[in-house]
Amino acid sequence: MQRMSLNTEKSQGFTIVELLIVIVVVAILAAISIVSYQGITQRAAVASMQSDLRGAATALEMHYAGTGEYPANLAAMDATVEASQKNTFSYGVSDGGYCLSVSSSATTEKLKYSNTNQQIASGDCQTATLVEWDTGTPSTAGATTTGTVTVTNQGAYALASFSQNAVADYMAFTIDDTPQFTARMYLHAPSSWAASSVSMFRSYSVGGSPTTRVNLAGSGNPGQLRWLRSSNVQVAAASNNAMMLGSVYRVEIQVDTVGGRLRGALFALGSDSPMYDSGWITGDVGGVGKQLRFGKIDATAGMPSLSISRVKVVGSIDSWVGRHSSD
Repeated sequence: MQRMSLNTEKSQGFTIVELLIVIVVVAILAAISIVSYQGITQRAAVASMQSDLRGAATALEMHYAGTGEYPANLAAMDATVEASQKNTFSYGVSDGGYCLSVSSSATTEKLKYSNTNQQIASGDCQTATLVEWDTGTPSTAGATTTGTVTVTNQGAYALASFSQNAVADYMAFTIDDTPQFTARMYLHAPSSWAASSVSMFRSYSVGGSPTTRVNLAGSGNPGQLRWLRSSNVQVAAASNNAMMLGSVYRVEIQVDTVGGRLRGALFALGSDSPMYDSGWITGDVGGVGKQLRFGKIDATAGMPSLSISRVKVVGSIDSWVGRHSSD
């Protein structure tokens, strides 16, 4: 009897190790796809916000050209300004200028644009106040004083006056590692001009080196405000006699250590339009701001009755700080 031979074949399948490898590879490919998609979505959202800001800024400038002022809100404009789908505008007017920011539900990124800064930057228009001294002694606002600083009460504000001796007299305020800031002070012009230029504002970097400064010229160029950068090079100046003896003016300076630029302006009391605006000046402005000094900072003979009041510093360059409530 012939014996039948049965060929038994083993069933071939995947081992557990092979299955795990496949699962891991699929998971990696899926993760790469998700990250790539998220990157594309983020870039598309940012591009949309940038486009909205440019369009709105153009419309705002057209409105200004026609009316001589920026609108109180976007709804008050002649032209309709609407954000793209998923985008939301935030708009504010301050001291004759504006700041416009945009956010999107598609990204956590926020962008802003202002007529002062004139470029799109990250962040929103919320401004943090770093320093504010208008009443009381400078120490009430966290300042330290060097030399002779005499403070007198003027009712709505306090006035800091500095000696005429050849020593440094100033108030120093700390701003912790701030890359961009706008500083305001009210300068009470002296009763007569001194023979030399007096540095009445300086910013110092984290390393302790002087960066930007504002000087007041005496005889030869009386009443001239000068803005200088870290290398002590003068980059802008108001005209001679821009400041009159015994008068009061608002002085503002913007410092952008990220973009390496500064801007200065001089305002008459009660005015939102500068008598002088240097515009943005690119150059060496030193490192990140650490300390600001107001007063007679050089150890030279001072201006007779030179005084400063109503100091305020904000951590942005979106707009000028603006007028004090007493102005």
